[in-house]
Amino acid sequence: MCGVVTFTGTPPPPVVPPGRAFDRDCKLETRSHDAVLVRDGRLADVLVRVVVPPGSAGAVAPKPPVVVRQDHCQYVPRVSGGLVGSQLVLHNDDGTLDNVHAFAPGGRSWFNTPHLKGSAPITKELSRPGFVRLTDDIREWKNGFVFVGDDPFFAVTDASGGFAIPGLTPGEYDVEAWHSIYGKKRARVMVRGDAPTAVLFSYQGDEPPPAENPAATDDVAGFVHAVSQSREMVADMANRGEAPWAVESIGVAECDEYLYRSRVCLSKTATAAAPVAEKSLQQTRESWKAAATTPAGRDELRAACRAALDGLARNPVCQ
Repeated sequence: MCGVVTFTGTPPPPVVPPGRAFDRDCKLETRSHDAVLVRDGRLADVLVRVVVPPGSAGAVAPKPPVVVRQDHCQYVPRVSGGLVGSQLVLHNDDGTLDNVHAFAPGGRSWFNTPHLKGSAPITKELSRPGFVRLTDDIREWKNGFVFVGDDPFFAVTDASGGFAIPGLTPGEYDVEAWHSIYGKKRARVMVRGDAPTAVLFSYQGDEPPPAENPAATDDVAGFVHAVSQSREMVADMANRGEAPWAVESIGVAECDEYLYRSRVCLSKTATAAAPVAEKSLQQTRESWKAAATTPAGRDELRAACRAALDGLARNPVCQ
């Protein structure tokens, strides 16, 4: 089975993410945001999968690792896929500190790990089916998605919007397309043994986002608020006599200031996801604290947090 995914609407303009322009280590190479990539009316980075009918056993297949590179402050590829039991291997090809905050299928935080330049890849086993979301608590525009399947019947559209899923036996299948901004489409497809099967999906650009990308609205604009805290939470902490921003130093003054200013700034924006965001912020602090145990780690954190502070100062929400 093969096919193509088209885009009939007006794609968002190829803007450079706001935070990137003020990041010392990322601004040297101008790259447009990669959330929506359209060329000649065809849409890249769409995950197309066969929804295996009940009682149908997936084919036994090798489980090669899923390799994602942090390249010029982006996850490359943005969308990829692997099998349950395969290894997710994350490389840092940037010349600076990166941070990998991964969310497991279902949306719960999975791991939040600083990734020093020149260090070994981060390797994790993909043990649950669904979508893994990759973010970066330093660089808010970085997003990646890894589909984890029970069978090998999936593919990601290339730059021309094309895909191919080989190895299907004749029969009728539900086929689903998934885009990180424009959500899901589904088609019923008959696969015959005597002729190739072609599938066409089409997006208009006004479809609702998928549940697997809760920050899709900001993601398409190239800027995601990685942490937030509601006014209600701050007031509740004050009523309990707690100091909302009093946290133990991680040992790098610039990062302490960034965490403090982020919380003060983003407390102005009340969100229903504040408890989850607060937990994410605490995990970031703990991962940075661990990275700050070595001189090299402190140096990289210091540079990264200075750049993050510059970006925060230019965030209109914080003014």
